[in-house]
Amino acid sequence: MDTHIRGVALLILLTAALWGAARLAAPVVDEALGDEGAIIARSPDEDSLSQRIGESPETVEAPLTFDEVSTLQWLLAVEGFLDPDSDIDGLLGPITEDAITRAKATLAIPTASDRVLLSLLEGRNANLFGTVDSTQTAPIQ
Repeated sequence: MDTHIRGVALLILLTAALWGAARLAAPVVDEALGDEGAIIARSPDEDSLSQRIGESPETVEAPLTFDEVSTLQWLLAVEGFLDPDSDIDGLLGPITEDAITRAKATLAIPTASDRVLLSLLEGRNANLFGTVDSTQTAPIQ
């Protein structure tokens, strides 16, 4: 009789555990199945972009490319925010982030994106960017 009572108690305990797990999993399963009952697949990029507070995926800018970061670092060095001998590496690290923050504060655009800052600095330093005249270039052989 003692084993029957233990068996029933264990069965009740397992039932409660399964019920609790089902309640925890229900929102995840509902989200995965979507409105039409089909499984919805999302790429990691969609998930990370859609989780940014206050922004829809259509309004989120793509991160700067390596070339854009290098150009931004070079322009920040021209403006005096970075050391041109050691800080231009194409990586968006803490030194570059600090320089970006200081540049945005100096230019009174603290909430602007890095891409906006890049465009602004390119415009301010347009004389540093030469134009290529195709009549003066030699053909590649």
